[in-house]
Amino acid sequence: MTLCYQNVRGLRSKIRTFYNNVTQANLDIIALTETFLTSSVSDGELFPSSYIVVRKDRLGDVGWGGVLLAVRDSCEVRVISDIDGMTPDKELIFALVSCKNVKFLCCVVYLPPNYCDDQYIDVLTCIENALCTYSNLNVLVLGDFNLNSCSTNVKTQFNIFCDFCNLQQHNTVLNTRSGLLDLVLSDYDHNQLKVFPGLDPLVPIDEYHPSLDVKINLSYGEFLPGLRSSPDESSHAIPDWNWRKADFQALYTALAKLDWSELMTFTDVNSAVNFFYNKLKEIINLYVPNKKLSPNHRQYVYPKWFTPEIIENIKKKYFHLKRFKQEGKLFNKELFSFYRWRVKTLIDNAYEQHLKLIQKSIIDDPVFFWKYVSDKKKERRHTETFSYKGAEVTGQDAANAFAEYFGSVFHNEKPLLNYVDAENAANSQNNVMPISVRQVDESDFRLAIRRLKPRSAGGPDRIPAFLVKDCAPALRSPLLFIFNLSLRQAKYPEQWKLSRVTPVPKGEPGKDVSAFRPIAVLSVLAKIFETMLDFRIRNQVDNILHESQHGFRKNRATTTNLIAHVDYVCAEMDSRRQVDAAYFDFRKAFDLVSNDILLHKLAKLGFTPKLLQLFASYLDNRRQFVRVSGFESADYFTRSGMI
Repeated sequence: MTLCYQNVRGLRSKIRTFYNNVTQANLDIIALTETFLTSSVSDGELFPSSYIVVRKDRLGDVGWGGVLLAVRDSCEVRVISDIDGMTPDKELIFALVSCKNVKFLCCVVYLPPNYCDDQYIDVLTCIENALCTYSNLNVLVLGDFNLNSCSTNVKTQFNIFCDFCNLQQHNTVLNTRSGLLDLVLSDYDHNQLKVFPGLDPLVPIDEYHPSLDVKINLSYGEFLPGLRSSPDESSHAIPDWNWRKADFQALYTALAKLDWSELMTFTDVNSAVNFFYNKLKEIINLYVPNKKLSPNHRQYVYPKWFTPEIIENIKKKYFHLKRFKQEGKLFNKELFSFYRWRVKTLIDNAYEQHLKLIQKSIIDDPVFFWKYVSDKKKERRHTETFSYKGAEVTGQDAANAFAEYFGSVFHNEKPLLNYVDAENAANSQNNVMPISVRQVDESDFRLAIRRLKPRSAGGPDRIPAFLVKDCAPALRSPLLFIFNLSLRQAKYPEQWKLSRVTPVPKGEPGKDVSAFRPIAVLSVLAKIFETMLDFRIRNQVDNILHESQHGFRKNRATTTNLIAHVDYVCAEMDSRRQVDAAYFDFRKAFDLVSNDILLHKLAKLGFTPKLLQLFASYLDNRRQFVRVSGFESADYFTRSGMI
């Protein structure tokens, strides 16, 4: 495991240099002190998406001091904040790290030279409390301790602290003034942990603070219990396709030549859908490789703008660095220095071209530009741990907790969904024009495809929207057959009743499960069918809906509702009449709508028995599962709620 430590003496003026060096460094862990960062600098400006970042900027957003810990997402990290004596003014980070079979408690600390004795000892006591709390783990403490400016009393207390915690000081790399400010403390012995001068610093070296490379070598270790269990245990553990490496020309050609004549012989819609998916996925598997399942074994992914020449030179650079460390030959060190210079030059040029492309996309492709901006603003902080019912949950337990919470809002009792009773009750009360959908045709299909957003997320079937949109002419005939078979049988396909749920924070990101709301994603083919049905039905019911209804209607929304309300209120006030308004907010209103009552409402609108039967099938046994942090829960039923 490779760790880089550096006191960077401020990053705000070195962001571009730092980012480019990180992208090619392929480090497991990066620890920094004196970052001088404020909230105006986002994690995405400093690190690519392959790093999890933990920051502690100085209290007050003053732009001085500060510590940072970044861990590759192939490793595991859990931030620890509930340590006795941990206060916001302390520039301290505690994290449990599991990386390459090495597990330990990591602490990054910065102690300013102007600290008084009590402040210094208070920080040491806080670190001591953390080490005692996690006494079953090895520990690694890195940071700028500024011991040379401390009193004799503090130095004595520091030695007592090291003896009590069984810590050894491993760093012997002196600065240009022959001093030692940055310390590497650990209970690993000198055979297990070694500190070397950093030959490839992330920013130009400060004269008081050399860059350090820390190597931890253990013959065997276990992953830290509770950090993450394997996603392979998930009930929906199916690898995603790697569309970045797809052979699209061959794929699209194969889909265009696919013979669907056997599909046209099916008389059961569920069998037809299963056959369709089997044929489609068989072709996709030929031309699109699978992604790796486990996040614990990810390969390092270079930025998209890296050229093959850059990657080749990076590999040569690290080859000679490895040889130099093994054999100590100056020849390898000189070649390493050459390739280091070469890589930095190539990266600077490539990044410059990348930025020009981004700037050009403001006009040519604004979506691409704003996606870049959004990525830069993102925090590289994966909320792996959540809180549910007073306990911390992570991994598979977190997915199950979200599923239990989201599923609890629905009715437990299965609805009857008796479309015959609904039809009879409606006929006894009024006589309305029948609303029906006998079949859908190519014009409906073209409309649905036109409305389909190619970048929308794929559903549980993993079929992406762009594939269906690009191959619409080839898929039109089999899909229309399935859609019309569903209408004839008045049976909605079972596979399309399943949706994937992603938890999204309601407001500020938090850890409690109740602070999230579910966003359900349907399969793309289900979206297309629903769009076609919506278009056919809406044309028949728009003229019978009340004028005051604004929800779920085309060209109407909360804004038009508010305009109508304000217009009425203003007119009444102009006439000097009193206006009283009562506002209601029903909790989980849409999730708790009775499916049986909904079916009766549709019958009263004039839905034919065949269409009612289709909607009863649509509502029956609908299921969802939660996906969070690569883990997926078991299915749960949604026995109530709006369509």
